[in-house]
Amino acid sequence: MSELILRGGTVIDGTGRPGQKNDILVRDGVIAEIGNLSGRKASREIDAEGSVVSPGFIDVHTHICLLYTSPSPRDLSTSRMPSSA
Repeated sequence: MSELILRGGTVIDGTGRPGQKNDILVRDGVIAEIGNLSGRKASREIDAEGSVVSPGFIDVHTHICLLYTSPSPRDLSTSRMPSSA
């Protein structure tokens, strides 16, 4: 069993609440625990102090360019994007 602890990062959990300084335990590639893990040891530890940590998947893919190419939000459904073919 491999374990990783990210220590002291500002954790953003996706709920809309402000970030909180916490530790994250990852066990075999899965988030197992989030909180104060100062009493725990892991085979690998990363100092995340001063970093923002957002557990889980974040889809950074976006079509924000539509907002700049369309004259109004209602035109988003009819906006023509260049074909990739």
